[in-house]
Amino acid sequence: SINFSESTSINETLMVLRRMSDSGCPATKVVALHRQPESRAEVLQLLDAVRTGTGIGKFGRLGEWPRDRVESGDWSYANWYDETLADAAAAVQDNARLQPLSRHATFIDRNPNFGKVYEDASDDAERYIIASVSAELERAMRSTPRHGVRLRPDPDLKFRASMDRPASMFLAYRVRPSTLRTIALRSTRPCLSTAYIGIVPHDGGRDYANGLVAFLNSTLGWLQVLNQRAFTLVYTRITPKGAGLLCVPPPDSKHINALAEVYRKLAKAELSSMRNPDCRVRIELDRVAAKALGWPVGRLHDIRGRIAAEPSVSGSLADSED
Repeated sequence: SINFSESTSINETLMVLRRMSDSGCPATKVVALHRQPESRAEVLQLLDAVRTGTGIGKFGRLGEWPRDRVESGDWSYANWYDETLADAAAAVQDNARLQPLSRHATFIDRNPNFGKVYEDASDDAERYIIASVSAELERAMRSTPRHGVRLRPDPDLKFRASMDRPASMFLAYRVRPSTLRTIALRSTRPCLSTAYIGIVPHDGGRDYANGLVAFLNSTLGWLQVLNQRAFTLVYTRITPKGAGLLCVPPPDSKHINALAEVYRKLAKAELSSMRNPDCRVRIELDRVAAKALGWPVGRLHDIRGRIAAEPSVSGSLADSED
């Protein structure tokens, strides 16, 4: 374990602060360990490697986080072993061709009290529901909900207002990057969900919703979601507030048609998890998504490979780098 506390699954960061003059504050050094020192001698070796910037590969990676990002409260590098992924996420957020999703959509939060309003119904369903993000159930960007529900005979209606709002576009509420295949999906019919956040675009019609699903399932969507992780890296959550911060092409982007077209082409195709950088579907999504940002597709190929190698995604220890 590389945690400082024993028997814990949370992710921990040790901060060592040094007073600097206002005119001489350097970038923050970021040390991402893939293992702890095993002896007093190794502790001294690690300290020397941090001071000199050389020889850190035996223990992990050494990077820097700019002063202006620290001053703005951005500590997102802590979500990654490879700090260059935090840089890439910042570049997506700063891209002038994208805008926060909150400008263009309304969010329907999931409600843990769903069972107090509805009950299962196989023959006389009043609504349909997507109840799981299971990688075995949801493998493609288009989903057909088959789980029927109906109002209970004596529903607790104080919970109904936030539940009885069906949507056709969804974003996963819980994200396990090592297994989850589709971070966003479109339903073949309006439905409810206890596993996804509903997204209702303000305008742009079906093409815009389809284009958003394609973009969010690309490496660019995953990069942004994983850059927002909190508490644990291996099983995080997306809140409506966090969903609103995701940067996407606006409805008037000239690239929406291409994104909608690649969605229609691949809507039923199975995606792999982010552990697989060679997923055929995601490679095709990335080809179109890269154009929406004005990036070379090779840049997404590199980012996709780096995400796949992340310990929290690959499910294995990080490789040492001598």
